[in-house]
Amino acid sequence: MFIELHKNGKKLCVAGHKEQGTLELRILHDNRFSEALLLVDGEPSGKDVTHQKVEWVNEFVRPGDAVTIKLLKEAEPDKPNVGARAKETTPGTDKVYCSFCGRPENEVPRLIAGKGVFICSECVDVCRGTLEKGDT
Repeated sequence: MFIELHKNGKKLCVAGHKEQGTLELRILHDNRFSEALLLVDGEPSGKDVTHQKVEWVNEFVRPGDAVTIKLLKEAEPDKPNVGARAKETTPGTDKVYCSFCGRPENEVPRLIAGKGVFICSECVDVCRGTLEKGDT
């Protein structure tokens, strides 16, 4: 089974595994914020597969966004990000991104640098809210 995911009419991904594996679509929301985090990820399985989490989508959605999911029996899935998502820079440029939501530096109030990764102040707020609520 595969899913094709669209946000406001724009195709975000075709996700799924050609063999076996888990596929999860989650929306993480904290009532203190007007946006939520949309995640599509999973883990391939099978005898010749290293069990490593993969991710197709990790981005914010807001009230009024139209998110559509189409289930597909057969499809050619998009290549997922493997392991932790870390979009430090775009190759050939010095453009910096949040490693959690993927938004570029010019779209967030502030970016905090770590060792090879960045997190924006908005993702810090989401993380803080999650920790305060005791969610994982």
